[in-house]
Amino acid sequence: MKRRGPAILLAVAIAGCAAQPAPHALTQDSSTVQFASRENHVRFSYPKTWHPVTDDTILSLVPTGETSLGDHRLVIDIPDLPFHIPGLIPMGLVVRGFEDDLKKRYKDVTLAPVADRQVGGVAGQELNAHARGDHGDVVVRAVLFVEGDRVYFIDAESDTTGAAAASKAFETVADSFQWMD
Repeated sequence: MKRRGPAILLAVAIAGCAAQPAPHALTQDSSTVQFASRENHVRFSYPKTWHPVTDDTILSLVPTGETSLGDHRLVIDIPDLPFHIPGLIPMGLVVRGFEDDLKKRYKDVTLAPVADRQVGGVAGQELNAHARGDHGDVVVRAVLFVEGDRVYFIDAESDTTGAAAASKAFETVADSFQWMD
């Protein structure tokens, strides 16, 4: 076996100590807005074509031109949970609870099969549904995930004409979602 010289070892050590880019770093995209909530330990981007409206969630967004939560919305939140053993939040119950909530708010809810989805490096479940609301057909796209002792969700709901824009905004948030220390 050939002995390695000190220069090679020093070069390897320096290369290994060089600053590495942060994983999943938010890009500086001129079409998005950066959002961070230290209180909730999250950050993400959302399209400039959507803007915040005041409510009691981490962030609720509506398309430009709308001023309140209505037929088109994108909500990022931590729902209140019933009593549970700390650290034990079964994803199946989270998904069923979200589905039950949809069935209380809308009529004729049709759910697609739930799919696995990573958000911010955490395993989650994506739900897609069609329903009938007070103003017509509704398209729902949501992802639910558990981090620590909290459930988080990203939920886009829109009528059929706004579904593509809502889905694009949903993807922007979900794909850029990160945890803050």
